[in-house]
Amino acid sequence: MRKVSRRFIYGAYKGFVNWSDAMSLEHTRVVHTELTEVLKSIFSQEDHIVRLILQKNTGEKFLYPPLDKMLYMNIDKVLDILDFIASKEYLVKKQVETLKFCPICFSYEIIPTEHCPNCGSTNISRGRIIEHFSCGYKNLESLFLSNGGLECPRCHKALIVESKDYSRGKLMYKCHACGNLYDSPLVDYHCQKCGEYFPVEELGETIVYQYEIVNHRTDSIKGAVKTLESMEAGLREKGFSVKRNAQVAGTSGITYDVDLYATKPETKETVLVETYLLEDKITVDEILRLQALGYDLGAKKIAMVTSATLDQRAEFLSNYYNIKRVVPEKAKEITAEEAVKLL
Repeated sequence: MRKVSRRFIYGAYKGFVNWSDAMSLEHTRVVHTELTEVLKSIFSQEDHIVRLILQKNTGEKFLYPPLDKMLYMNIDKVLDILDFIASKEYLVKKQVETLKFCPICFSYEIIPTEHCPNCGSTNISRGRIIEHFSCGYKNLESLFLSNGGLECPRCHKALIVESKDYSRGKLMYKCHACGNLYDSPLVDYHCQKCGEYFPVEELGETIVYQYEIVNHRTDSIKGAVKTLESMEAGLREKGFSVKRNAQVAGTSGITYDVDLYATKPETKETVLVETYLLEDKITVDEILRLQALGYDLGAKKIAMVTSATLDQRAEFLSNYYNIKRVVPEKAKEITAEEAVKLL
């Protein structure tokens, strides 16, 4: 075995002491058992989509499908995990809809209603304004239409040449109750359920966000999960007692969330397996964390299931500590017996 210099070991352990300052890897950012459950729930959806419905006025949040209720987790914890997955570019988060609702009965059955700013009537219409030069009459173009041409409703003269007999102006609104012409109506919203009217600033607002899995990145996750399942089955066949996605207490008294922990008391064999579902690169800090975890749990064999690459120092240290790396793309179709041989 290659000899390791004291300087390297000192530098590596100095990095280990400060590993919590570089919270980039998934095992130090989220509870991994919860991350796994959230990912499995997303994959169980046919479209691989989760929606967050946020009522902006009240701050209430709802998930569809309701992952928080399905997994017995706090909704904020689920959202933290979804945002973490999105930060690793395995999910895309985007705002897809903004909905208004009645602040009284919370119904979404509301329609905009236009009113005359002068008298409040809803009996209004919109059109181009025609002005007849000779008599000065001005009104909507629809009121000038007569027998396929234009005729002034006031003096009944034909309007033949635009810019000579008349001008055609901008779009305006006309109130048929008070006769007022204006550029823009007053707009409020009418609830079809309770009948109340509200200005837009009083309406409730719901924003819908969508988390959508990036399809080309799903194979590595599914492969890692499948490999871990094969390892679990193989170890059980070999007579091991296996804990999967569970909490395990170390000799220090600290309890850890681990992906797979297997023991066989009669042979004093202990196996620890951790998966890395979202990482592109494994650093030396993570190898040191994994070695320290294995030491506290008394693991004789340590393995990591990941498609991520190891940087130079991480690869060197993983070889030194005999931490096995299993690449799921190469092993996703393996049998339980083959999976155990990889350890």
